[in-house]
Amino acid sequence: MPAESPQEIQYIVYTTDGRIMQWPAFGYDSLLRKLHFYGHTAKRIITLEEYEELQAEMEMAEQFLKREAERGLKETA
Repeated sequence: MPAESPQEIQYIVYTTDGRIMQWPAFGYDSLLRKLHFYGHTAKRIITLEEYEELQAEMEMAEQFLKREAERGLKETA
């Protein structure tokens, strides 16, 4: 049975110069080599899956704050 080829992982990279980029790599070391080759310095690295979870949490928090603000406006009226 042939060995499975490794799958690339999608990473979200926050750089020291303020960029947010999505980079595919076979692993963390491979990603760091690519970033170094292209002259980028990572400040924070997370997987695309982690990024999407954070985005969903932020969206839920925004919706909660919006509902609370609307409820506060109705109570003062």
